[in-house]
Amino acid sequence: MIKIRGWGGKIAAGGAKFDLVTINKIDSLTTRINEYNDEFQLEFSLGQNYPNPFNPSTEIKYSLAEQSIVRIVLYDILGRKIRDLFVGEQNPGLHEITYNASNLSSGAYIYSIEADYKKGIYKSVKKMILLK
Repeated sequence: MIKIRGWGGKIAAGGAKFDLVTINKIDSLTTRINEYNDEFQLEFSLGQNYPNPFNPSTEIKYSLAEQSIVRIVLYDILGRKIRDLFVGEQNPGLHEITYNASNLSSGAYIYSIEADYKKGIYKSVKKMILLK
């Protein structure tokens, strides 16, 4: 049996002894792999957007340990809500949002995640810089 995990543009695969092989992401690969095992126990996390600073598009990666109702929101530096980047229910696994901020002015922005799951709520906040 082989377990496969994808994250950060790489793919990791391991067998019964969990020997890992990591290869760069293949451009033609279009299926997102969300299989994992206890060796790769997922947790709730919000990654730093990449690239940062960005112009005009950026990627935000996050992981969910359990099925959750997720809300990812973008704010200006004063804390005023600009827009929801994602709202909905998602399965556990690794997720990614690509956001195009071509309609925004240069400056510092804040994005947050709130994941409501059976045992509670996970919240995290990060800062991003848009340079045009």
